[in-house]
Amino acid sequence: MSQIETGVKRPSQRTMKKICAAFELPESVLYILGMQDTDVPASKRDIYAMLFPSIQSLALQMVTAEHTKLLEGDVA
Repeated sequence: MSQIETGVKRPSQRTMKKICAAFELPESVLYILGMQDTDVPASKRDIYAMLFPSIQSLALQMVTAEHTKLLEGDVA
């Protein structure tokens, strides 16, 4: 997991499915919340900046408080 978090390794789709299953988290939510502006073509970043906060908020509403803590890195 730490290699994924630090960008050393990029997980396969199969691995992502397993991670999501382990955390009982919709795969789409993980992908949405993992997006960064650098993932978006420069020509689309203005619209990304305008829309992404709302999309992110909706994605977070789809998960429980426990999942939200995991996604935000607030796990002790």
